Amino acid sequence: MRALGAVTHSSHYDGFWLVTSHDAARQVLRDHDAFSSTPSHRLPQGNAPSVIPIDFDQPEHTAYRDAVVEAMRPHRLRAAGPFIVETVSAAVDAFYRRGGGEVRRGLSIQIPFRVLTGVLGISRETVEALLALSDPPAGSQTDGQHHSADQRIRALLDAEIAAHRSRPAPAGDYVDWLLTERVDAGLLTEAEAVDILLTLAVAGFRTTMNSISTLVYLLASDQRLQERLRADPSQSAYFVEEMLRLRSPAQNIARRTRCPVHIGGVEIPADERVVVSVAAANRDPAEYAAGTEFDPSRPARGHLAFGWGIHQCAGAPLARAELKALLESLCSYPPFRLEGDVEFGHIKEGIHFGPSSMHVRFAAERVDKL
Repeated sequence: MRALGAVTHSSHYDGFWLVTSHDAARQVLRDHDAFSSTPSHRLPQGNAPSVIPIDFDQPEHTAYRDAVVEAMRPHRLRAAGPFIVETVSAAVDAFYRRGGGEVRRGLSIQIPFRVLTGVLGISRETVEALLALSDPPAGSQTDGQHHSADQRIRALLDAEIAAHRSRPAPAGDYVDWLLTERVDAGLLTEAEAVDILLTLAVAGFRTTMNSISTLVYLLASDQRLQERLRADPSQSAYFVEEMLRLRSPAQNIARRTRCPVHIGGVEIPADERVVVSVAAANRDPAEYAAGTEFDPSRPARGHLAFGWGIHQCAGAPLARAELKALLESLCSYPPFRLEGDVEFGHIKEGIHFGPSSMHVRFAAERVDKL
């Protein structure tokens, strides 16, 4: 394979500029004045509605992001910490009691949705309905069915807001905050509040889902790596960061130039699409020695798996908490191995990548650690 430079022009998808080096990628992602995030940047382009706050530039972005970030404030995540650990542990235990099985549906989809009750204040009934609608079997939906599912998800969130409105007194959860501090204060419309809940509850779940599947894949396919973690579960956070770097669940991030820019030794004209290959940047040998190898002892926190700059993923702290809890919980169960072949589908929506079908089996009966 021919090595790419920091910036390469491609004729695919009607032409775009591909950024592959770590330094050039950070330059693109942090310079929101030169690189726009409006929906026209999408790759491949389509008619999908704008996602708050990802698909907005300043000044709209700031107001939307402030509302999203409130859900992930340290005090909220600290308060939700025990619930996150309990929810993850329950999902792992249920998966183990079934004898393992298909990871994506049996474990990876369950966790990011079920934590929503404790983090956002969304009801269990709504979460169960979201689980049924948000990830149908691959290839099972036509465009019309997908649109119908999206409308049903929005209806669920409309009903969730109505339920919060009908309470005799606010419970003090994030949805209550969103309604009282943003909608009732005239800073957001109720439709925008639904869009924000859609971002937090649905738009971000695929990244966490793929991260869970990928962590399980790495451990199930490498018993020595699994033994290393089992010997010292306190290293789980380092395993999480190295997985995010090496097998980034969000493979690409797209932008559009507002003006002519000079990056990576290349001049890019205005109104051009630029695709940051997060997967390539996170393996850049100039930034990471032996970057194609999994090494949880390396300092990997500078990776771009959650983006960079003002559009850096607001849900990153929650995802990290879920993934760390997952590894620590798995260490309380017998070793597990892959069973059969692992399928990796194409990169969905030009962004998401992870195991699409993977089965694992546990080795023996569980022995609780004292």
